[in-house]
Amino acid sequence: MTANEPNATNLFKAAVGDRIREWREALQIRQDVLAERSGLSVRQVRRIEAGEANPNVTTLQALAKVFEAEPYGLVDVGGGSELPLRFATLELTLCGESWKAVSNPDSFWITQEGRP
Repeated sequence: MTANEPNATNLFKAAVGDRIREWREALQIRQDVLAERSGLSVRQVRRIEAGEANPNVTTLQALAKVFEAEPYGLVDVGGGSELPLRFATLELTLCGESWKAVSNPDSFWITQEGRP
């Protein structure tokens, strides 16, 4: 077996990395912001999201704290990938146009559908 062949460990690391990236993107924060808030290096965050690093319990706890979730939520790769409920998204129509409002503990923003 070569280092690049799929095995249970590599598949698990990739799934955890995907979950962390999905949650980070849902919060609309960059990797450097996640790194700063969690106390990790940007390189470490990149490697975890790419499935190249196997995060230990302390690392998972630091990342989970940023998402205000339990660490097991990051490794429950068979469960739902939703962020904890404290993050809200609201889709609405104003004057015939679709808008999306998103909030998290640090910010609130409104975007018009189809526009950046």
